[in-house]
Amino acid sequence: MKIVNVKKHKCTHFCGRPESFDPDNENHGIDASILGNPFKVKPWGAYERDISVALHKVKLNTHRKEDSHIWGALMVLPEDAVLGCFCYPLRCHCDNLRDAYNWAKENGERDRSLKERGKAQMITIKEKTHDGNISTLKDDQVFVFGANKQGFHGAGSAGYASFNKWGNHWREEKYNENPYGWKGLWNEKGKTGAMVGTEGKSYGLVTVHKAGDKRSLTEDQMIENISDLYQVAAKRPALEFLVAQSDKTGLNGFSGKEMAKFFASAGNIPANVIFQKELLTLIQNHI
Repeated sequence: MKIVNVKKHKCTHFCGRPESFDPDNENHGIDASILGNPFKVKPWGAYERDISVALHKVKLNTHRKEDSHIWGALMVLPEDAVLGCFCYPLRCHCDNLRDAYNWAKENGERDRSLKERGKAQMITIKEKTHDGNISTLKDDQVFVFGANKQGFHGAGSAGYASFNKWGNHWREEKYNENPYGWKGLWNEKGKTGAMVGTEGKSYGLVTVHKAGDKRSLTEDQMIENISDLYQVAAKRPALEFLVAQSDKTGLNGFSGKEMAKFFASAGNIPANVIFQKELLTLIQNHI
């Protein structure tokens, strides 16, 4: 396992902060920012470098003891993984990751972890579904909502990602007075695609031209936008993308069956894209 600075070299797994990952930068490789250091170094955070690295080492040991999803994400890395950060050759949390990985490999901990996770994956992640009630997110989950091209996230699932409540509340929240770049619960005004809010991550899947303009995109445009989602998800295998589309007709005007056809026609569905159970059944009917 090696460590490189992504400003100069290519990595296989990017371990910087989630907001720093650029899927279009070939140096960044696959997003493994779930392994990022929560103890930010000055001037971006509150900690001196040595203290930040020491705190991360303690936290990583806690993840090992709990066999958490973060520890699991480290264990599944290949032995020839190249970790990428912006610090190298300065000491940083990637040194902790490499040291912990090598220790686990030498002491049989990695084999044990992989064996246990292999048993848990007898039901593949593609068969995972959600019940349509997405009200909280884990650190490794992304809320996928229907968006308009302007990034005006005022109602429906987009509104929930903004205001933490379902319904059409943008007027009472005075959302139109907020500047572009304003961050809601999981999203950011004016953005589509991948974004980060105040308390979580989301992806604005464009399904209408503008708010309230139902069925305003063609089938080809819908399929192209979903294909873009799949490409982003494929580059971020450590994250789960929870699609908020149901099997019913939504604010975009398309029926559940039509949306299922679009999702099925957009290419190979990454294993980390998770659908509502009923919608997945409709999608499978089209595959």
